[in-house]
Order: sequence, then C-alpha cells, then structure tokens
Amino acid sequence: MEKLIINTADIKSNIGALRKYAGVQLIGTVEHGGYGCGNRFLARAYVNAGVQMLASSDAYTVNLILNEFPQVSTLLMCPVIGREELACIIKRGAVATISNSEDAVRLNAAAEETGTQVKAHLLIRTHKDGCGISFSQAEGLAASLLNCHNIEVDGAYTHIGSRYRARGKAVAACKDVFDRTVAAINAAGIRTPLLHMAEAYTALRYPELAYNAVRTGDAVIGRMGEKDRWNLRPVGCVETDVIGFTVIPAEEDKSLKSPRERRYAVASLGCPQAAEAAADKALPFTDRQIVCFWGKKRMKAEGTCGSGLVLIDGAKTGIQAGDAVRFPVDPRMVTADCVRNYE
Repeated sequence: MEKLIINTADIKSNIGALRKYAGVQLIGTVEHGGYGCGNRFLARAYVNAGVQMLASSDAYTVNLILNEFPQVSTLLMCPVIGREELACIIKRGAVATISNSEDAVRLNAAAEETGTQVKAHLLIRTHKDGCGISFSQAEGLAASLLNCHNIEVDGAYTHIGSRYRARGKAVAACKDVFDRTVAAINAAGIRTPLLHMAEAYTALRYPELAYNAVRTGDAVIGRMGEKDRWNLRPVGCVETDVIGFTVIPAEEDKSLKSPRERRYAVASLGCPQAAEAAADKALPFTDRQIVCFWGKKRMKAEGTCGSGLVLIDGAKTGIQAGDAVRFPVDPRMVTADCVRNYE
C-alpha cells in the first residue's frame, strides 16, 4: 500500500525559516488539503510553532480550524458571499474579507441583527485581473464602513498572481496601487493595522512587500518556484512496495542511453495493474509517464507521483521484491485517498 510520509521536523524547520527570513508576523495559510499534508496537521503545526493567525479561502476549512483551535484568529480569505460564509464569521468568529461596499453593508446588517462585533480585512485590487477594492472605490468604501458600527477593520491585503511575481516591474506596480489605495482608505478615517501583501514565495523574493505580516503559502512545504536561497526543506516522500522485476533490452533502453540491458525493480504509484503487467512482460510504453530512479547513494527522480510506475535500478540498489522504497515527492501531487503518516 502506498503511504505519504510527512516529516514533522521539516515542517517545523520551514516555519522557523520563514519567520526568520520574512522578519515579520507569519499568517499560516491552510489551503488545498494543507498543501497535501492534511488541513488539521498543518494547522496544528502552525499553532505548535507559535503562529498566532491562520488563513484559508474556504469556510469549511476555517470551521475545521476553529473547531480544534477556537483561540486562534483565523482569516476567511473569501469575500462575504453566502450563508455559509456569514455563519462562519458571525457564529464562529472568523475574520471576514471585505471586497466592496456591498460586502460591508451586508456583513454589518448580519452582525447587527445578532448583536455581534466582527473583525474584517479589506481585499485590495492591485492588478486588472484581480478582485477587490480598487483605488477609485477607496473613498466610497471608507464612507460605508464609517456607518458600519458592528465591523472593526483589522487589516488589508492583496494577492499577487504567479504571472506577475516573476516580473519586478509588475510587482512594483502592484505595490504602488496597494499603497495608494490603503493610504486613501486611511485618510478617509478607516485604519488598517495589519498589512499583508504577499505569500512567502513573493515576499522573500521582494522584501519590500513584507509590511508587517507575510502569508506562508506553499513555501511551508519547501516547494519554491525558483532556486531556494532560504534553506527550506522539501517535505514529504512516498513509500511503496517493490512488486516484481522487469528487464529492458539495451536497444530499447533509449531514455537512459545504455549499451547493455538493465534489470529494474517495479513498484506502483496508484496503478498496480499496470505495474504487475510490466513485471511480467516488456514495459508497455503507453501515455502514462514513467518515473525512473537510479544512483548508488541517493536515488534521483524524474517525473511526478501518480503517473503509474516506478522503475528502480535493482543492480545498483540491491533491492528485493517485497522491499519498501521511499522517494521524495511533492505532497500536493499525491491523491487525497493515499494513507498519510507523520514522522
């Protein structure tokens, strides 16, 4: 049976490194099943590391966090939309996201009806394909909020999409819009004490975006979009069993360009039927991507988890049928039904 092994010490180390290099408060984001590690596990790792604010973009995950950690401030990074979001904010105490004046009025009415005071962050629109409060809307929004006596504005934030963060000029333009919009809101009488413009990947690359808080993003699992200069540790490996062997003749071993035939151990990644067939016959070159491993001290990988087969050079590793093998993998690429173990 395949197992995803998550190294808890590496998660803790990454949180510490992000805190050190960001130099400001961390907001622990819990997205996409905890970036493959599990929502509860990642939330607990943040709390144990002393992170005082968490965030997620869906109400279900925010409710899950608050069930286990009701004392933790948790931001719902989704504008006020429906009953589920309103209930999460009003009944559970999640910090709301306000993206326009209508959001503010609706949230205030719901809070007023229940006699509740709610906290909110303002979502600022900083590029044309983004969402949130634009510079031209800042004064009108502030006027609406001044009449919303059940809402306490606690901060402002934005998102910088991947298509922008690789270009310094585009990031600088987003920062300029963010600064001007926040300044206009502040000048109209609404304070925004906590500012977080970017997730860790972007904030570490552009330190001027740190302000007084940085969202961790998927950097917490050590998966950076560029060469890692911050000593983050890739988190997660898959453990699976060797189920047999196959031989690839030299003339067919084009991918490795070997003049001799090679004997490979075969293990499965989510496709045991294909792996068993490969162990009995010549490897079927289908549309499934093949993942190959080789090396004496450390197995190097090409490909992605979930692609069907793993070939391990049995001659170099001395591996036997029935042995358990482990190799690094991005936890986000592993299916949700795979067993997860924490070590």
